[in-house]
Amino acid sequence: MIWMILPFCLMNTEFFMILNDLFVLPEFRKKGAAQQLLEAARNYASTIRAKGLELSTATGNANAQQLYERFGYEKDTEFLHYFLSL
Repeated sequence: MIWMILPFCLMNTEFFMILNDLFVLPEFRKKGAAQQLLEAARNYASTIRAKGLELSTATGNANAQQLYERFGYEKDTEFLHYFLSL
């Protein structure tokens, strides 16, 4: 399953995509499913001329971090992300 969001900014005419959720069922892990989903997201973002793709994962999810870094994603060392539960 993959969910993507297209954020819009009034200050900038460029936009980027947020890969909001990437989940692969356990029986399909280590078989290339996540790679195919990431490639599909990248191809779609490219097709609609997005500036880039953003995603996040749990700090302890080393498998996901390794996968994303293999695909060229870089850790954001400039910003921290905050969340307010309601």
